[in-house]
Amino acid sequence: MIVTTGSAILVHLLLCWLHVYKTSLGYRGVVVAISISYWINALLLAIYIRVSPSCIHTWTRFSKEAFHRIPNFIRLSIPSAIMIRTLNRACAYVVRKNRISYAKVISEKWKLLFMVDSINLNFYSGRVTFSFSLSFPVTRVSNQLGAGQPRLARLAVGVSLCIVVAEGVVVAAVLILGRTV
Repeated sequence: MIVTTGSAILVHLLLCWLHVYKTSLGYRGVVVAISISYWINALLLAIYIRVSPSCIHTWTRFSKEAFHRIPNFIRLSIPSAIMIRTLNRACAYVVRKNRISYAKVISEKWKLLFMVDSINLNFYSGRVTFSFSLSFPVTRVSNQLGAGQPRLARLAVGVSLCIVVAEGVVVAAVLILGRTV
């Protein structure tokens, strides 16, 4: 799976370069590149699941049983989608309101306005990313505990902590090394 994700990242870098610099799309080409990269990643993962011997029992074809519990899923997913959408709209409203109030007060200081705006947007995106990132390990641990496998739950916690520390080190290194850029 690391190979498939790594190859999708390399293809994404190539597509970004092509779409931004070699076509007339400019920065809009990044959107096209990320869409193509997501599809390539999904295709590579589907191929991996199909040919890997470790995934032989993970896909057993569709059956009628797979569709029996769709109403239960929809009953849970609709309120969840509404909550996430409401959270996103509320945060976007706060960011927009701050932007308008800062624009009224310091319209002549546009550089400061953009700095404050970027801080607000970064805070918003970081908070959303953090909350969603935290939900995945919690779900994994609760699934393992529910299955009666405390050792695997402890392993999932350890792996999550290692990933968080590694991401923190990489981000800190990039910020420190790129502070003068």
